[in-house]
Amino acid sequence: MLRIKCHWHRARSRRGFSAVDVASLDPPSRAPDAFRWYRLAFRRGQPRGRWVSIELDVSIFAQLARPRLILRTATGPVERLMSAPLFGRSNWTGYVPSDIVAIEVSAMSDSAVMVAVKSVSLLIVIGRLLCRPRLTLSAAWLWLLGYRSAASDALAEIFMTAALDGYDRWRASRLRPIHLESIDSPKGNLGEGPHITIVLEHLPSALPAGIVETIRALKQQYYANWSVLVVGAQPIAVDVLAAEGIPARIVANLVDAESELHSRSPGFVTSIAPGHLVPIEALGLVAAFCMRNPDADIVYGDEESIDDAGRFVMPELKPDWSPVFQETSNYVGSAVYFRTERNRLPLGYLGEALSAMSGQGHLRIPAVARVAHLRRITLQKRAQSAPARLPACLSDHNSVPSVRGRSWQASVVIPTRDKAHLLADCLTSLKRTQNANFEVIVVDNGSSEPVTHQYYERLRGLANTQIIFSPGEFNFARLCNLGAASSTSATLVFLNNDTVVLDERWLSRMLYWAGRPDVGAVGAKLVYPSLQVQHAGIVLGLKGVTGHLDAGAGMRETGYPSRLRCAHEVSAVTAACLAVARDKFDA
Repeated sequence: MLRIKCHWHRARSRRGFSAVDVASLDPPSRAPDAFRWYRLAFRRGQPRGRWVSIELDVSIFAQLARPRLILRTATGPVERLMSAPLFGRSNWTGYVPSDIVAIEVSAMSDSAVMVAVKSVSLLIVIGRLLCRPRLTLSAAWLWLLGYRSAASDALAEIFMTAALDGYDRWRASRLRPIHLESIDSPKGNLGEGPHITIVLEHLPSALPAGIVETIRALKQQYYANWSVLVVGAQPIAVDVLAAEGIPARIVANLVDAESELHSRSPGFVTSIAPGHLVPIEALGLVAAFCMRNPDADIVYGDEESIDDAGRFVMPELKPDWSPVFQETSNYVGSAVYFRTERNRLPLGYLGEALSAMSGQGHLRIPAVARVAHLRRITLQKRAQSAPARLPACLSDHNSVPSVRGRSWQASVVIPTRDKAHLLADCLTSLKRTQNANFEVIVVDNGSSEPVTHQYYERLRGLANTQIIFSPGEFNFARLCNLGAASSTSATLVFLNNDTVVLDERWLSRMLYWAGRPDVGAVGAKLVYPSLQVQHAGIVLGLKGVTGHLDAGAGMRETGYPSRLRCAHEVSAVTAACLAVARDKFDA
């Protein structure tokens, strides 16, 4: 049993818990997973009926994942997610039920952990609720209606999320000192880690102070196996490197840089602009990650910026490897490390990649490259030198090649029952579609209203429209399958009868992506009549189970990070508007 100090503070009383015992649970008592579970046993009893903040310190070298929290009550377990320990500390703030029996927390199996529990004053709770009035009212209404689980989810969003402009405060609450001799001791021998070459970009506009900052940040690294490669004539950089005693080589251009890198022992290389900073732990994190992932050819990390007042702003917390999103947005950014070993990446690619990273184009990732994401901040940029990057999304996929032997490029399958006005609006809006020819298959599920059948009579004379009647119990999947069986096109598009087309190029874009061999199902950005986003992709793990990305955002908003402007991978898409190639549908 590991005994750890528990910090417990109350607003009006000094009474608290002097210590908490943390015991690892017997693995057979839980379903096998990658997590190690701990039970908190309080010396003076459980914190029943109180608002608390539970902090969990995890090694910065551990795989980053959101720890799970279980409140075991007399009526059953309540599971919650803590925040990701991006800077070594995870947090959960919430209400502990009065019938609490035990509290359990999890961490990745290779993690060392430390736990602290603090009480949260009622004034702080009220302040947080007042800051999010819409969510607070929603939670209260759900609670009154008896939807306790949904109300708890709304409260979790209030206390566990922060706006982007509050990133500096959010970051400070999760930042802790690094302890390499204890909790942050790396599992492997970093002395055997790869050599990392830092290419110092040549920017004529670079300020001398920025060059000095960058070099001094490198010198403070915990990790020692690195060196600098200076590209072009940079006398200031050379002088500073010499004064700081940092080994460096000088080459004339990026072509020479690639030759120099290939002549060295295998390792990794990255490029950094003068004025950008490498956090003190970053190179050690990269080295340890590369040792754990020996097959990775390209590794990218997360980024943040620092404004003129010294505040941390504009975090770039990236998704795991998403080739389509990279193609459409260049999201991997500047914190990218490339393996220098010959034959791992195409000849000439390193020079091309380093050129792209210095702002001379889109970073192309070869199809043969194995790419991995290090979920840690590995680069800090000066806000004035790092303007918000709006991805250059692909926007012209309106020309879709015809398919031999088929009359239509797409079959739009629309299940429906009565409510002819909805279907009429939907079909009328489809006439706006440009650059794609298609047929419409209406699958009627037992409509009884006369006005609906009168509308069908008007549709019968249309060359590209057929109606299938299938009465009986409503089964969306069965109706879609019936429509698909009657189609004659290379691509199936399933569409709800209450949708209306807003963008005339919607179908050509969906057909482009559906026709690619690396893409399965394709969804669309859907908005409510209020023009707020209803669907832009579904992600597993969001809000504990699953959720919609950027739900509620305005139709013209870019999303984070620009997902609402660019095609990107998701866990699932809704069948309210879904395209899939017929051969994939039939497979």
